Amino acid sequence: MKGSYPYLRDPRSIAEIRKHQWIESEKAGYEIGFGTAAIDWVAKYGRQWEVACAKIDKNVFIENRKFRRFEFESYVALTYENKTIIVRTIDISSLGLLCIAKESLHPEVEVTLQWSFNTDNKSGIIFDGKISRVWPRKNNSQEFELLIKFDEQSRKKIETFYYLLNS
Repeated sequence: MKGSYPYLRDPRSIAEIRKHQWIESEKAGYEIGFGTAAIDWVAKYGRQWEVACAKIDKNVFIENRKFRRFEFESYVALTYENKTIIVRTIDISSLGLLCIAKESLHPEVEVTLQWSFNTDNKSGIIFDGKISRVWPRKNNSQEFELLIKFDEQSRKKIETFYYLLNS
């Protein structure tokens, strides 16, 4: 159960769950158990807890994922401002691409990504997007993670490509 709920790794949320357990046990007239209290607390208050903690601890990142994300390890040519670099991809969704670059780029820079199917670089898919976030890699100060959000046309390409792969 501990691996299922990240709240159970935070001593503050465990204290709140124990309070919830006591209150609900008092209401029920019998001991409801920590597991039952934890499931009930997460369902009722978990999201509010994340938001409250994010306001206190600025290092908390809350992700609302609308688009399914897939691991996607490959190399892609990224072109911006008439310059091309090769980036290593981490994962992809119809929203965008998460990749690793050897240099930091500025957010809001428009980019074109070319994913080639073979070494001739003549066949492949081209995506357009904008850099949304840039942050240094934890394990390597010489590399940066880039989140690139696709434009609408590229999103449709990704959804079509995903559909073809899974049909």
